[in-house]
Amino acid sequence: MKIKKIKTSPRHEIIDEKQFREVVASNIVYYRKKFSLTQLQLAENLNYSDKAISKWERGDSLPDVYTLQRLATFFGVTLNDFLTIGRKPREPLTIKTRILISVLAAGLVWLIATAAFVLANMIKPDLVSITWRFFIYAIPLSSIILLVFSLIWGNNKLSFTFFSTLAIGVATSIYLSIFQFYPQSWFIFIALVPVELLGLFWFFLRKIRTTPKE
Repeated sequence: MKIKKIKTSPRHEIIDEKQFREVVASNIVYYRKKFSLTQLQLAENLNYSDKAISKWERGDSLPDVYTLQRLATFFGVTLNDFLTIGRKPREPLTIKTRILISVLAAGLVWLIATAAFVLANMIKPDLVSITWRFFIYAIPLSSIILLVFSLIWGNNKLSFTFFSTLAIGVATSIYLSIFQFYPQSWFIFIALVPVELLGLFWFFLRKIRTTPKE
């Protein structure tokens, strides 16, 4: 009985380990340079050592699948872009673009808060003693947006900063809304202590889970 030979298209060409290492290495170099990052800067963002990045880019070793996915997420591309042969990788989102997207998204919250403040005071000027709180309420809302983006793009330090701002913003918003009815509502700020500590612990564990490997 004859065994039929399966034909593969160039796009799905089967390659050996050496070629695979070269493809991954060249794509990591491409994206890193596209972001104008040094090996050390990329290593810090991934919680790896610069020696590990150097080995990947030389093809001496390969990042595991989880790390490849983190690289893809960080550069704003798909995992397949790191494994593609004979095709120019797509243009990644640069750091400046990411900052612009984040600022615009968070800025939209403040635009809405400002519009609500102006409109409310035009309709009823004597509400100014209350409507200024719109700007306080905008703090946790914009922090949520910035926290989501920082988690997607893998910046642990910024993620904790936005988490902390979110917690403080929520506590302040609740306090300002109820302190007239509940004079002891300032105790809510005491609850911030364990929340901040739990947040710090969670981000610390998250960092350890991706601790540098040589």
